[in-house]
Amino acid sequence: MRIVARLAAAAVLLAASAAAFAQTTPPAPPKPPAAPGAQNSNRGGAERGLDRANSVAGEKGQQGRANAAAQQDKAKNVKEKAKAEPKAKAPQTKK
Repeated sequence: MRIVARLAAAAVLLAASAAAFAQTTPPAPPKPPAAPGAQNSNRGGAERGLDRANSVAGEKGQQGRANAAAQQDKAKNVKEKAKAEPKAKAPQTKK
């Protein structure tokens, strides 16, 4: 019987604490207005990667985008070259 009474007292105390916490918690601030760049969102758009960057950035950052494109082409060429060349086999030694 004592255990039941203690559990009931603990439940009441827990409920009172939760109610007190709910009263002291400030309401959430209102959402800020949409960001200025929100109209430039590409959600569901067809352009991706560097094509998207080129269309959005315009003149600004042209050198950086050209560099990124060159690096992508360089990496692509290295991978294609590695696939095209057969791997050299190590010479076998007699035991």
